[in-house]
Amino acid sequence: MLDMKKEIKCLFLVVILCCLASCSSLTTPLQQISQSDDEVFSTPMREAKVTNEEKRGFNPASEPEEGEFRVLSVPSLSIKDAAKNAEILVIPKLSEKNSNRVSFNNMPIGVFINELFSNQLGLNYIIEPGISDIQDLVTMRLNSTVSPEDLYSLATRTLRAYGVTTSVRDDTLFFSYAPEAAKNEIPLIISGKALPNVPPTSRPIFYIYPTRALKPNNLRATLKQMFPAKDLTIEVDVSRNALVFRGPLGLVNQAAQATLTLDVPTIRGMLSRVFRPTLNNVTKLANDLENVLNAQGYYVTQEPGPTAIRLLPLQSVNQLIVFTQSTEVLNHVIAWAKMLEEESYGQVEQGLFSYQVRTTSAMHIVNVIRNLGIANFVSSSVNKTPVNATSTPQASITAHSNNRLAVDEQLNTILFSGNGADWLKILPTLKDLDKPAPSVMVEVVMAEIQLNDSEQGGIEWLANSTADGFGLNYGTLNGLGVGGSGFRLTLDNAGATRALLNFFYKNEKAVIRSRPRLMVKSGGTASIDVGNEIPIITTNTQGIENNNAPIVQSISYRKTGVLLDIEPIVHAAGFVEIGVSQELSEATATSSSNIDSPTILNRKINTTVTLQDGGSVLIGGLISSTSSEGSQGIPVLDQVPILKRLLRQEANEKVRTELMIMIIPYILSSPEEAEELTDELQRARMKLLGN
Repeated sequence: MLDMKKEIKCLFLVVILCCLASCSSLTTPLQQISQSDDEVFSTPMREAKVTNEEKRGFNPASEPEEGEFRVLSVPSLSIKDAAKNAEILVIPKLSEKNSNRVSFNNMPIGVFINELFSNQLGLNYIIEPGISDIQDLVTMRLNSTVSPEDLYSLATRTLRAYGVTTSVRDDTLFFSYAPEAAKNEIPLIISGKALPNVPPTSRPIFYIYPTRALKPNNLRATLKQMFPAKDLTIEVDVSRNALVFRGPLGLVNQAAQATLTLDVPTIRGMLSRVFRPTLNNVTKLANDLENVLNAQGYYVTQEPGPTAIRLLPLQSVNQLIVFTQSTEVLNHVIAWAKMLEEESYGQVEQGLFSYQVRTTSAMHIVNVIRNLGIANFVSSSVNKTPVNATSTPQASITAHSNNRLAVDEQLNTILFSGNGADWLKILPTLKDLDKPAPSVMVEVVMAEIQLNDSEQGGIEWLANSTADGFGLNYGTLNGLGVGGSGFRLTLDNAGATRALLNFFYKNEKAVIRSRPRLMVKSGGTASIDVGNEIPIITTNTQGIENNNAPIVQSISYRKTGVLLDIEPIVHAAGFVEIGVSQELSEATATSSSNIDSPTILNRKINTTVTLQDGGSVLIGGLISSTSSEGSQGIPVLDQVPILKRLLRQEANEKVRTELMIMIIPYILSSPEEAEELTDELQRARMKLLGN
């Protein structure tokens, strides 16, 4: 029984050992991460994009600048117009099926929209944020049959009372929360039982209409001409700024509709712009525009009243508001206003002007402008040497010696003192140069594979005998250098080794991967240095006066690891010209000499290439292969075809190295693109580390 237990235990141990032997290694967290190296080193950060110069470029002219003539859009109330436009676009899409007995009782706004516009009317819609925060409940009951058009109109009017308005964008109905939408509804006060469309049996009725734009007296005079019937009386309620209608339902209804049509601003439908001059006085600009346009035959006035072109100067804020009936006339007025403003610049012989640079360095722009000879450059700091003193000849700017350029580095603003006409020449160039330089994310992929195969085998033997009473010992034992690794078979006789058989095979594979990433602005330089500084003995010195003088060693430090230097320039067509210097080095033990310093294994490349965004290009590579064969044996006998295997030791070694260097640039036109790319990389790494 005990023997059986021992056998079972031995069998169990054998099985355990076999299972452990079948496993190459236990998986560690580092090995788990390393398993994804192929994906990490081969997957691009993002897809290459189609370069669009217009999207990359920044147009400062679209932004209002300090110190220049501005043309601004005036504010407008478009909520009601957007809702009306939505009704015009949505109603033709509704089905012809009528709805019967529609009933909603104390229903939240969002649920009401979903039930009526989706289930009842079958429309596609989007509810914008803010509507879900409305706490009011909707109640609607319709006992009679109603058409889809009437149901839509009634529902939108109901929602408008809660501050929910409608609009159409991209053929989709949008519901937005705008509290002012409810204020646009005109409260109707009726002395009867309902609105002006009450049944005809309810007569006479009183209808109070608060005016929105025009004076009640002006409206009453017009309405009296339209409705001279004695059955309809129209009075003015001064305290409420309203009209009071009294009469039959039909006449009151017609008068109310007419009043809604007439009670609009006199300039409704007119286009408007705000002019903000910098040199001109707003009153002078308005008078000049009025004189010029009147001379051209336009009806222009600065006084209240009906007109084709209205000029409204605001002296307190130095702004001029212009109203016109058409886009063509408005553009014509804008052109004249800009021309008059430019003429004012030309009349300034010595003035001070400024331009605040928005997207680049003001000093960079000034360095370009000063070479044109338009103005002298004055340094903003007394400790700095003027730029034009070293690189720009004085003779090239003597024609404009009264013009001066300076830079406020704290506010990144260009200051110009000189002739106004010269400033007008410089200003467009300043705007063209005021563009953000795109950044470039450059990643360099370096992969190196080292393969090493070595094979060694041989037989050593020893024999002894006697000849004429003398002992003879002969053989190759310990003479051929047979190694001790690998398979080893030894024959012993009386405690002495008589023969030794050894076979050895070694296969080594080393993979070195590097993928540094570096971001830099176009035209700039950047470098990254990740690695170690290895001490290397450079000199050994010893005094000659004393033989026991100590040896003094001089040590220098050699950088190893990943060293990357780049200098990209982004062209307007979307190409990137990159000057790159890539070095990958590591320290290894020195085996070729007795010097106590490491050997530096270095791979380095310097080149300049032109690539597109996301383009992966091989910029360098190397394939090297070394093969060596050697043998040791007994002369002459080691060449005998059959006996040579017994009389010599053979060694073969093959070394192969494959090196590949690739570069991939990514153009980042805005900070948002850089942040988005950073977030993607962070999510990818967190996902990898989380697994």
